Amino acid sequence: MPRPSFLVTWTALFTAVVLAWLVAAGWAIWGSLEPASQAMLRSSLGSAPAIAVLFVLLLPALLAALLAPWARRYPASAARMADAVDIIAASNPAHRVAEDGGPELRQLARGINGLADRHAALQGDIQQQVADAQDRLAQETARLAALMAELPQGVLVCSAQDEVLLYNGQASRLLAGGDAPLGLGRPVSQLLDGAAVAHALEQVRAQRRQGAVHPVAHVVVSRRGGDARGGHLLRAQLVPLRGAATGAAGVAAADEVDGYLLILQDITHQVEDATRRDRALLDLTEGSRSALASLRAAAEMLHARPDMDAVLRQRFTQVIHDEAQGLSRRLEETLSRGVDPLAGAWPREDMRVADLAAALQRTLSAVPVQLAVQPDGPAVWLRLDSHALVQALAHLAGQVKLASGDAALQLRWSRQGPFVALDLLWSGLPLQPGLLAQWEGQPFAVGEQGVEVTLHEVLQRHGAEAWTLGAVAAGQEGLAGIRLQMPAAEDVIDPGTDAGAPSRPVYYDFSLLQRRGAGSALHDRALADLTFTVFDTETTGLQPSEGDEIISIGAYRIVNGRLLMQECFERLIEPRRPVRESAQAVHGITPDMLAGQPPAETVLPAFARFCAGSVLVAHNAAFDLRFLELARERTGAAFDQPVLDTLLLSSILHPGHGGGEHRLEAIAGRLGITVVGRHTAAGDAQVTGEVFLRMLPLLQARGILTLGQALAASEQSGYAQLRY
Repeated sequence: MPRPSFLVTWTALFTAVVLAWLVAAGWAIWGSLEPASQAMLRSSLGSAPAIAVLFVLLLPALLAALLAPWARRYPASAARMADAVDIIAASNPAHRVAEDGGPELRQLARGINGLADRHAALQGDIQQQVADAQDRLAQETARLAALMAELPQGVLVCSAQDEVLLYNGQASRLLAGGDAPLGLGRPVSQLLDGAAVAHALEQVRAQRRQGAVHPVAHVVVSRRGGDARGGHLLRAQLVPLRGAATGAAGVAAADEVDGYLLILQDITHQVEDATRRDRALLDLTEGSRSALASLRAAAEMLHARPDMDAVLRQRFTQVIHDEAQGLSRRLEETLSRGVDPLAGAWPREDMRVADLAAALQRTLSAVPVQLAVQPDGPAVWLRLDSHALVQALAHLAGQVKLASGDAALQLRWSRQGPFVALDLLWSGLPLQPGLLAQWEGQPFAVGEQGVEVTLHEVLQRHGAEAWTLGAVAAGQEGLAGIRLQMPAAEDVIDPGTDAGAPSRPVYYDFSLLQRRGAGSALHDRALADLTFTVFDTETTGLQPSEGDEIISIGAYRIVNGRLLMQECFERLIEPRRPVRESAQAVHGITPDMLAGQPPAETVLPAFARFCAGSVLVAHNAAFDLRFLELARERTGAAFDQPVLDTLLLSSILHPGHGGGEHRLEAIAGRLGITVVGRHTAAGDAQVTGEVFLRMLPLLQARGILTLGQALAASEQSGYAQLRY
């Protein structure tokens, strides 16, 4: 049937024309009659006005019946033809125009299809050339992928907006089990401690400002979602990716990066071994003090009194024997605990004290504590875990502020032989005896994950000591302070001195680094630049308001215009009510398949984490969203991001098609997509994702370029009023 708008428009037009012609003709005839004839005609008509009104009311219906065949043959066929031409030009070149309608339209359809055949032949030649080039590129990519797969370290390539652009299998293994799954386009802050990564980026920027040719930073970072104390720790090496990062004036900014490379290595066991070794050695040392004292006293007594009587000599000899046996047992117990005294310590890297002070200033500015640092002088270097030491010093500065009431502190440093002295100074009285020792034993959180350490542990890792300073030691009347003395780094080469070194060769160009500016508002962003999560659900029935529930959910992510099949979310859910037989007949999910599956309280929050930061896409999304909305209070899973519906978009893109032609299978058929796995959540999600990608060029052809424009256009669809 033709769309009602065609009949309404043309019927109204013809009705108006006929009525206007009748009125004009009647008026002309009436004016040509003599007055006597007019009087005779008026008297003879009698009840004609009622008949005239009835005629006017029936005229539109009569005209509509007469125009319906014409509307089917011409306007409706022309509209479907226009939709088909759009599909051929922008989405599916294999699609063809249906030869229906009047003779002229059928002839036009044959002409369009002939042009489409010739266009397809030319396009096939071009695609063959592109395929040959892609084959060569795929070979190079396969070699790169093989190299990355063999690396023992995890590799992440990230954009300047901290989004993952590339990762290898080892990175997936290292980051598995965190708060969010690893995937392209995901923020690094969902995967790793964002504060530690930001700290490493600041180090790199500082090195670039100093003229370093190959800036690099090292930091120990915790995986998000790891345990609190002694959790999953990674050693990260951050290398900036140089490109066309420019400032406001269009000139490359010295301290900006277009992206960065993270090389990750799991050091959890190394740190645990180091901690276990330190504790074991501490136990061995403390437990041996009394034994060594007894041994020394007995040996000195035997040495001092060679004429000692036999009984007393036997006692001292027995003491030496017993204490020696005890020391031997204690040493064996220590070694039996799997402690290697030669194992490596907490990983540390070289850093200038001036950069450490600048990092501490930025950290304390949020407290707020004002920290004045001495002017730059000769470079003084330390070998340290910069992130942990900055957090430890910030914690110490906070304690000083509470104890002294002074929020304006000073940091001075000096080289003293093989050591570096860091003095944290304030105006006021020195600390009370024992207070610093108390602070050293207090745990504090490092990083976003809240990994707890103590100042004493941080000092031990760095071979450092701390003590209080009075006015004399501080060098100025009215000042007091705390001194941290640490070993200086040896034979450090300033990174700015190797300007003559050759730059790293560039083998690959990551186009994703230039793909978007994430600072713009989401609704103003281009559809091609957004990350989408396309999903579908299967349920116990079709009545969410009557208690039906989700029993299966499947989803894929779309990043940079690609459906990522490797980034899939597929779960079964055990419902609280039986599955209706009518629903089982559609999706084939039986109660036996759902028995023992996790509940919605577990699955839906995990799905929310999978969808985080993306735009949702579904077919007839109102149905799926209603189920998610009703489960929100019970599961705590919120889905508040924008949603695009392929049903609504189809009605906008193909206005010449009727309601049944907006089903998922019908749309897929028009767009040249093979439907597999229909009525499974993951299968429907895959088809919906492929349909959505084919719709993007059609939307672009209609001037719908941004997310806001797509949402506004969807609201104009008649299907937007569907409620469940």
